[in-house]
Amino acid sequence: MTIKNLDTEIQDVRIFKSEHDKELACAFIQGAVYAWIGANSDKHFAVRDLFGGANAFVWQNTPLDPLWRNYHEQGKTSDEAFDLAAKAAGKLLKIVLDKDKREFLVHDGYVNSYSWIVEE
Repeated sequence: MTIKNLDTEIQDVRIFKSEHDKELACAFIQGAVYAWIGANSDKHFAVRDLFGGANAFVWQNTPLDPLWRNYHEQGKTSDEAFDLAAKAAGKLLKIVLDKDKREFLVHDGYVNSYSWIVEE
């Protein structure tokens, strides 16, 4: 549907080696968003809520792993690849939310966070 109050453009992520890998990552992110909404529908979320904290270094064997791996293969250090992968995940989250059938509201901050607008 839409993301209300979005003041930045939605940017594509071109680090994936195939469109299939990108589609898998987007489906994985959408699943995480739906799980978050199911458990925390009254709370904002950001990429770091969905995939950070204790989950920050366990992207291996998930559809997000190609983000880090592809940056690392391009010669980035592990820390640089992690930073770029996290930013790419944020861009993918915007893509996912923009295409979703639900409506979301962006909350500006150091990092954007989002909340689901419940239809009444």
